[in-house]
Amino acid sequence: MAYGPLVPNGYGCCYNPRKNDIVFGISGFNSCTETHSDNFKDALEESLVDMQQVSSQNNVPPSKL
Repeated sequence: MAYGPLVPNGYGCCYNPRKNDIVFGISGFNSCTETHSDNFKDALEESLVDMQQVSSQNNVPPSKL
């Protein structure tokens, strides 16, 4: 599973939803000082945690995945 960035100052991100989790593959060019894969990973993780908290607070039924 891999997906590379399409532009020099961008990211590549692919994902594989599974029964109990989602696997993400994140990539970026080392030569670009504007993009860093760790920053993207941190932002993605924070967003997913936020979505989990919102869905659990509003009694949203679990996904059928």
